[in-house]
Amino acid sequence: MKRKLLIITVTTYLLCSFSKAASKTDLPKADPVNTVHSNKLTADKYPVKGVSPEKSVLSSPKQINSAQTAVKRVVKTAPKVAPKPVWSQTGQASWYGTAFNGRKTASGEPFDMYQFTAAHPTLPIGTLLKVTNLRNKRTVIVRINDRGPYVGERMIDLSFSAAQVLGYSESGLAKVKIERIERDNLAKNVTPTSLF
Repeated sequence: MKRKLLIITVTTYLLCSFSKAASKTDLPKADPVNTVHSNKLTADKYPVKGVSPEKSVLSSPKQINSAQTAVKRVVKTAPKVAPKPVWSQTGQASWYGTAFNGRKTASGEPFDMYQFTAAHPTLPIGTLLKVTNLRNKRTVIVRINDRGPYVGERMIDLSFSAAQVLGYSESGLAKVKIERIERDNLAKNVTPTSLF
């Protein structure tokens, strides 16, 4: 058993030494211009019998040019994948607070004016929205958990805290843009103004 291990170890050592020496001295330097078809090595440069040089798949400049043309053709004809359009809506936003605090929302949870939530007439409950105040460009991320607003042509009703972040809690109304975001993309949409 020890003898077999010794033979395997010595063989491995010799093969490793041979491969290092071959890579440093025996192989010719590659021509930077003709790298693909400059690998024409003869068997006499290999000290071990039965080892033959690797033959290049593309052996002539004509074959190389035709292969490059084929690759360019494939790249040009490859269909471009269009990014999914982001759903957005622009309109007037209001906010609601103390009078509704603690009341049951359309989602079944009690309304908390200090959470970043909103009411929208049609968007599914649980939808995440990026809301941007178009006057001062401040943004906030809110979750739809209620239905409304039902006054005039208002598009969305934000919680008091969300309206404070957007800077319109004093005026009561603001022109905003809302954009639907997926939960996977939430990290990309969070900005300092979304959190404070």
